[in-house]
Amino acid sequence: IALRSRQVDTLAGGSGTGWRDGTKGDALLNRPTAVAVLSRSILAVSDSGNRALRLLHIDSGRLETLNIHEQGAAKHHYWLGGLVSDRSGETLYLTDVEMNKVKRVHVASGKSSTLIS
Repeated sequence: IALRSRQVDTLAGGSGTGWRDGTKGDALLNRPTAVAVLSRSILAVSDSGNRALRLLHIDSGRLETLNIHEQGAAKHHYWLGGLVSDRSGETLYLTDVEMNKVKRVHVASGKSSTLIS
């Protein structure tokens, strides 16, 4: 959103819902519920309907799925709610509202851990 011009641009998501990595118009999301700023050029998006965490590269318009793994846990998180990053943009904190958990995810490695359950 450009506040001065009041112009709104779609950064990711095509027509309809689904799960597809890709560029601006080709990428699909399903119920994105939160966004966190990782850097000037990367946003994290909780894609709740797909039960996935996605990374949006603003400069290129590319949306990709972050492969998250936690020892002894299922590959994908459940219904993602809130999302916030630390000051460095290297760590995300997210809420899993279906499983009633708060998780920490290291963005570079995808390694996650449960902080509160």
